[in-house]
Amino acid sequence: MSVRVEVETGRREDVLLAPRAALDLGSDPPRASSKGGRARRPPGACNAHDCVVEEGLAESEPLRLAP
Repeated sequence: MSVRVEVETGRREDVLLAPRAALDLGSDPPRASSKGGRARRPPGACNAHDCVVEEGLAESEPLRLAP
């Protein structure tokens, strides 16, 4: 027998999300870098795929993949 359970700990609407692949989660604090090379500190809450961007990034700003 098996069971799949999803627990929702919170819901936020109208937030900007950044893919985890574009975040350097190994740095302290975690950072995202724009393609222009500017380092930012965006991540708030994360799920398996995305993190909420609290500040520092614009909606249309392209990100560089994390190292």
